Amino acid sequence: MKKNLGMSLIILIVLSFLAMTSMVMASPNTHEQKVFKLLNAERGRHRLQPLKNGGRIVKAARRHSKDMIEKDYFSHVAPDGTNLATRLRRSGLSGWSSIGENIAGASTVEIAFGLWLKSSGHYRNMMDPDFTHVGIGVIEGGPYGLMFTMDLVKNPKLAKVQRKTVSKLTQKRIRNAKVKIGRLKGTKTRLTLAKKNDAKPYQLKELRRRLRKLRALRARLKYLKGLSA
Repeated sequence: MKKNLGMSLIILIVLSFLAMTSMVMASPNTHEQKVFKLLNAERGRHRLQPLKNGGRIVKAARRHSKDMIEKDYFSHVAPDGTNLATRLRRSGLSGWSSIGENIAGASTVEIAFGLWLKSSGHYRNMMDPDFTHVGIGVIEGGPYGLMFTMDLVKNPKLAKVQRKTVSKLTQKRIRNAKVKIGRLKGTKTRLTLAKKNDAKPYQLKELRRRLRKLRALRARLKYLKGLSA
């Protein structure tokens, strides 16, 4: 009995640790999404095109944020001389027209973004109409609580060597998303007609559910395409 109780306690502790680890790993994605939304909202205020999320650029940004925490520095250039161009190339990108980078250390997204808004150089980077893609990397840790890196790129291209290594799983997910979107096309029109024809509540509820699913699939498809950028 005691042996079984001890084993149960060990399993519980392990599961708790895994849950905590999962939360820590997932939270930076939430921070990154917030920064991404704030950035494009600010660009929208100036009638600028929204920036696309670049999967490989995100990897470069995350690595830099992590590197600054682990090696205890705060700079666009790492102690070994690695700069943004090097980090992008190591992530499998090449052929960009121009690049820029913002970094910040803060306890919240709002504070970090606020610092960039007040800095003319950082703000100029974010509002540059030439940039087409962005990668945001937010890692927990360091003296500030959160480390932020925002990498901005104009017309990034996959390096020739990397072009063949785009995840087959990502390609499959893109195809599946397109198929599902095709099945749900016209849902908005059907919902409008249903309202005009006084459809039953359960029918309207089902159409609204399908419309929400369609929007979610379109957002997912956009994200998946960004991973191969």
